[in-house]
Order: sequence, then C-alpha cells, then structure tokens
Amino acid sequence: TRRSSDLSNPKYSVATAINNQGQVVGWSSMDAKDTSEHAFLYSNGVMTDLGTFGGLFSSARGLNNNGEVVGVAYYASNPVTGNKSHAFYYHGGALVDLTANSDYNSEANSINDIGQIAGAYNDPNGTLFYHPFLYQNGALTDLAPNDGTARSSTAQLINASGQVAGVMRNSADYNSWYGFFWSGGVLKTF
Repeated sequence: TRRSSDLSNPKYSVATAINNQGQVVGWSSMDAKDTSEHAFLYSNGVMTDLGTFGGLFSSARGLNNNGEVVGVAYYASNPVTGNKSHAFYYHGGALVDLTANSDYNSEANSINDIGQIAGAYNDPNGTLFYHPFLYQNGALTDLAPNDGTARSSTAQLINASGQVAGVMRNSADYNSWYGFFWSGGVLKTF
C-alpha cells in the first residue's frame, strides 16, 4: 500500500544504495514513535514513500540505473501467518510482490540494469533455512545446491552479466559461513 505521507522531514532515515544518476534508496521513519518504517526512493530532491504490502515496515535494499528498486515489505499481521515479509520490485510507480501467493518470507537485495534480481526466500519445506534466488523474466530460480549441504544462504549482489554473489552456511554450526559465486548455473563457495 503506497502512502502519500510526507517523507521530507523524517525522524530518521537510512540510505542503502545509490545509482549513477544520484538516486538513493533506503528506509525512513514514518512517525515520531518509531512504530513504522517505509522504503523510500530519493530522486531530484524528492523523497518518495514506496509503501508496504499492508504492514508497517518495508526496506529498500537495491537500486539500478533505471530507478528500479528492490527490497522487502511486510503484509498486515494476522493470527495465521504472523508478520509475513516478501521481496518486492518497484518500477513504474508500483510495488510488485516477487513471491506472491506464497506463505514463506523472502527478500530482494540487488538488481542490475536489465532487471535481474538477487535475493533469498525461506525454504518452503519447513526447514526455515533461506535459499538464494535469481529472479528474471517473471521466474524465480533457486541457486542453493540440491545436495543438502546448504543450510541457509542469501544472494546479496548481482552484476551486469547476471552473476550472483552472497553468503552461505554449509553446516549446522552458525559460525561456518562462506562466500559464494554463482554464474551460468554453477555455484562455487570460497
């Protein structure tokens, strides 16, 4: 839900990305009591509220040179699903849910200039682990190895060639994190 509230003088704001045109994205307080934070796009001196999916919070995390924004936005809380958060893609003035009709949480972290998006989603099999994804042409591709070795991971960056980098936990030990690089269907950890 996009709000027409004035973001020109928030209590606080956090910038997370900038593009070559000097546009900036992040999140900002919506009121003096800190009960709500919304994603914003700052462009040509105007701070635009990107809204949420009906909840109180959203956060912009990535931005390309076309002014397209990605991040995470919450739905309104309910007793069955709780505070469900989904990856979003903002372009043409609209907030689009990348994992619509799903009950798992997701996040979008980076977008390149051709609209490929890197992020992560909760494993729908109930393990609560996150899987990295590449979203392109309306389809989400899971980048996690299917051999059962990946415990939790997120795709954090995508370049102009569609190569993805992120972080992966390959064991039950929370201190065993690895960087990963995905290119053309091949995943390497380092």
